[in-house]
Amino acid sequence: MAKIPSPWEAPEVWETLTLLGPQGRVAIPNVTVNVRGGGLEEDSAPIAGENGAERTFLRYRDAEVEVEAVADSKAEFERLLAVLNLYRNRRDKKPVILQAAHPNLQLHGVRYVYLFDLESPDFSRESGFVLRFKLREWQSKERRSGTVEKLDGPAPGSLAGSGSGGAGGGKPSAQKAGENRPSTVGLWSVARGLPDGSVTANRMVGR
Repeated sequence: MAKIPSPWEAPEVWETLTLLGPQGRVAIPNVTVNVRGGGLEEDSAPIAGENGAERTFLRYRDAEVEVEAVADSKAEFERLLAVLNLYRNRRDKKPVILQAAHPNLQLHGVRYVYLFDLESPDFSRESGFVLRFKLREWQSKERRSGTVEKLDGPAPGSLAGSGSGGAGGGKPSAQKAGENRPSTVGLWSVARGLPDGSVTANRMVGR
């Protein structure tokens, strides 16, 4: 993993979020990026033939990101408009998968996201124009399909990525969730060929 610069060494890097998608790349200045890192969560399914009994699974929980961007000039406002026009979700359209670069995302190993929610309070002369949006981590189906079965306690080594282990021989719920994740179609037309770690801290200013 590329070195993460400290906020004291490069505060401007920590104040810039870069998004790369099918329509292009936008570097957003004056941002605050809060990350709830990915972890584990429990899910359960009834056991066929067992009255009231359930089988519990541990599955990966996607990271959640909250971003607040402040525009205090016309140029910065137009940059936020570009983010809205390029990346916001539209009715009857699949969410757009974005490559995201920011030190706090890099710290949690988050590289690909999709826009989940948007909020823009009314303009204020004191605080400028504020755009708040939530991003969710996107994971490939292969990474998300693995679950750990847990009965009376953790069961190390019982990865169930093959689709067995659900109630009645069905697929584990995490695998179903993986199959319903947004499509990556279109991302690779822009990002194809980028080496792992190519969007690093020293390139986040959008130059």
